[in-house]
Amino acid sequence: MDHNLQEAQPGKIPVEKVALTIPQATQFSGLSRSYLYKIFGTGELARLKAGKRVLVMRVDLENYLQSIRSH
Repeated sequence: MDHNLQEAQPGKIPVEKVALTIPQATQFSGLSRSYLYKIFGTGELARLKAGKRVLVMRVDLENYLQSIRSH
């Protein structure tokens, strides 16, 4: 099951999440939680704060993964 898709409901098309929580981002990317916080600190990856919740834009995470692929 793809955890990046909202739960399918009868008659509705699943929609990809635009922003991921830290657990979703670690599952999606394979990166550890501590590594995500490290690259937040260096500015290599932006994070969003929504109240107490930390979110990562999926497109930013995908772009980061593409950038390290070329190294």
